[in-house]
Amino acid sequence: MSRAGASCSPGGRHNALYAVDIGPDSREVQARELVRLPLDTLHSNLGVETVSWDESAQRLLVGQEKWPLRLLSLRGNPRVEPIWLRQDWGALFINDLASVTTHAPTGNLLLLSEESAMVVEYDPRGMPVSLLPLWRGLHGLARKIPQPEGLALAPDGSLFIVSEPNLFYRFEKPRAAARPGTLAGE
Repeated sequence: MSRAGASCSPGGRHNALYAVDIGPDSREVQARELVRLPLDTLHSNLGVETVSWDESAQRLLVGQEKWPLRLLSLRGNPRVEPIWLRQDWGALFINDLASVTTHAPTGNLLLLSEESAMVVEYDPRGMPVSLLPLWRGLHGLARKIPQPEGLALAPDGSLFIVSEPNLFYRFEKPRAAARPGTLAGE
């Protein structure tokens, strides 16, 4: 079984992706560099922020938090490709990138912004198709989700968000209302 991860060193950022083979009897692992990522940063703490596997497209998504905010796709050999390296993402509701996941049935990407406290769904062309503000008073939230850092989609469409400090949120699609005179689920 192979696993990949982004790496940095205490002395600076390498912006490299490494592969590690982990078997059931592994006691040690040997990392081998796959690729150096083309991530220029203005600040030492704004490099790789998110890594996500897109099963349907068979690619690894690697996101840079900001300055510039960007999303890269790695496939096969590996080849690094920018995904809609758009300068206007700030105009499309998000200031930074904390996490990314793929909605397999549509190929849409869900991007989580910690600063904007927002999940935005983009179609494969990079156009926004839905918003989920994570603010007080919306979607049953008693307060704004503090520092949302990770998101995942379940097969049933539920969206999970992990937030610091140690908070876990679940958003479900609304159930269809029962027709008058029937029991829910009939």
